[in-house]
Amino acid sequence: MRHAILITAYTDFFHLIDLTNSFNEDFDIYIHIDKNIYVSPICLKILQSFPRVKSAEQVFHVNWGGRKHVDAILWLCKQALSLSTDAEYFHLISGTDLLVKDLQQFCNFFDKRKGTNFLEYFLLPYQGWESGGLNRLQYKHPLDQLNIKELHDRNVYNRFVNWQITSRRTRPLPNYPIYGGSSWWSLTRDTVNYIYQNYNQNGWYDRLEDTFIPEEMFIQTLLLNSPLKESIVPYNLRYIQWEHKHGSIPAILDEEDIPKILHSCALFARKTDSRISKKLINYFNNNRSSNL
Repeated sequence: MRHAILITAYTDFFHLIDLTNSFNEDFDIYIHIDKNIYVSPICLKILQSFPRVKSAEQVFHVNWGGRKHVDAILWLCKQALSLSTDAEYFHLISGTDLLVKDLQQFCNFFDKRKGTNFLEYFLLPYQGWESGGLNRLQYKHPLDQLNIKELHDRNVYNRFVNWQITSRRTRPLPNYPIYGGSSWWSLTRDTVNYIYQNYNQNGWYDRLEDTFIPEEMFIQTLLLNSPLKESIVPYNLRYIQWEHKHGSIPAILDEEDIPKILHSCALFARKTDSRISKKLINYFNNNRSSNL
């Protein structure tokens, strides 16, 4: 079985090169690198030189929390559908993910589960999200125009959102169920093709303009309101710690997480940092190599 790996990247390009080199000839790799980020021509040339890498481009300026991340995902889907005509499964990961199973285990897992989609989802409102998550849609969040990692833009954004809240200026919600979940997934070719052909079903893509972190609702809501609903297992095969660690939420993983990852069913772990997670990365890189 052939697989397509879709990667959205924005940092730690040495790890990205290492991650790309984790896959063999059964995998085609597509990479979108945030256009806001400087990547050296040498690094980009190295990535594009790998035979498995079918595309590695900087197409969209992706501000954190904005809809451009959805655009980058759709671009990756289009590239993979067009170029990997024999790929049966598509896997969306970030450039800070780590492959934690050897490739034979990876391929065997999907050989035994053909036609099953793996996507975390839950119905909104959801108690694990602030205000149940519907505030992401009810208020305008102009994050494609404002980069809230910059102090000035963050202050402008906070004032604008607070003004909407205090003046009770809300947008109507769609008249169909809204679902949320992790951005990362493993889906069949037919499902990815359905996403690309129907991404604006009922105006859903349009409605995500000025929505907060729309990639955590886009795929879930589209698929859970589709004929493909029954094919979805609500687990995305990723090990993620939603807690503060090493200055990050989700946590930047380290060697203390190795036993928990090994006891999970995860195929990927995130997120990692090539310095902080060095022992963790080396452990799984060496373990995969010994099992091939």
